Amino acid sequence: MLLAQLLQGVQDRGLVLEPALAPRLLELARVNATLREAALAAAGSRGPWLAAQNPQWAGLVDRARDAVDTSPDASDPDAPLDESPWELGDSAARLVWLRRARQTHPARAGEIMAAALAPGRSGERVELRQGVVAVIAGHPTLADADILEQALDDRAVGVRDAAVAVLSGLAGTAYEMRATGRARRWVDLESRRGLLGRRSVHVAIDAPTQLDPADVRDGIGREAIIPKAGAAAGGLLRMRAA
Repeated sequence: MLLAQLLQGVQDRGLVLEPALAPRLLELARVNATLREAALAAAGSRGPWLAAQNPQWAGLVDRARDAVDTSPDASDPDAPLDESPWELGDSAARLVWLRRARQTHPARAGEIMAAALAPGRSGERVELRQGVVAVIAGHPTLADADILEQALDDRAVGVRDAAVAVLSGLAGTAYEMRATGRARRWVDLESRRGLLGRRSVHVAIDAPTQLDPADVRDGIGREAIIPKAGAAAGGLLRMRAA
């Protein structure tokens, strides 16, 4: 998710990354349709030239351009929203369209994302659902919190972990309130005076030996997020104490 936010920020500001990174960006564009447009933009003018030199990268620029051509016109937010690219396009084209629709028609884009991530009711493939969360990760707002909460109940752990990563950095959400509550229950901060009169803060963690379903839903203890960490104690590494 951090990579998605970085590339989206670079693209939004009209910047490019250093030329030495162009091959890595093109390879990223090849294997990850969700990040293709932003990765190619970050490669700058060197990207199309370099892509033409490698058969594996040939066609990347054309596919990205075709996807952009079907996107909503950001210069005219009052124009009717043509949803056919979302309904008929491949995953890459749909996600490019969705990213632009969030700019031009945010309310409708929110409805589409909520439907795509609706637990048990969405018929979308896991790659598309992960891509929707990645689109949100580019510019997350409080308006996205309810949609991300839905994703916490997704049947795919990759989608759930992606939603946790975004929610962990979003202030003012129900997720943050739950994390703060755990920190207050599980973490004790005690100020102590040393032999030389210097004060230090002692941190004591009193995490439960067994996680409840709400803890698990919020991603506490999943090894995919915190490798080699104990279940409950490991989850505290992501928490911000109030």
